[in-house]
Amino acid sequence: MRSRSSASLRVRQTRTFDEVGHPIRGGLYDPAFGPLESRDRCETCNQYEIYCPGHFGHIRLDVPVFNPMLFAFCFNILAELDKVISDHTGRPLSSLRVDSPSKNSVDLRRAIVKKLSQRTLSTFSSLPALKNSL
Repeated sequence: MRSRSSASLRVRQTRTFDEVGHPIRGGLYDPAFGPLESRDRCETCNQYEIYCPGHFGHIRLDVPVFNPMLFAFCFNILAELDKVISDHTGRPLSSLRVDSPSKNSVDLRRAIVKKLSQRTLSTFSSLPALKNSL
């Protein structure tokens, strides 16, 4: 995954600050992510806080974690995907399994992506706030 390879470091510590309030190395506020105070220099790019773009890391989790703020959004995407697949194949999404890609499954994927792109574009272009930005 590209974002993981371009991360400044991996967050490995569960604690954020030590007993006296200093950031713990490998924690969420590791100085390698950027300075916390405007007078400090960044350990990664050596810039002061105002010029440091900030650096990111990644956290490896044992189980998937979902952002509850995105549940409705993800549900709507999956519902739309289910409609597109059942329109195209006559079967709901839950009944389809593609263990090994074949020409038919690749063609199906292309058709699904094309149909979803068309539906997404028509949905977004009908929204007044986004109409001018498209």
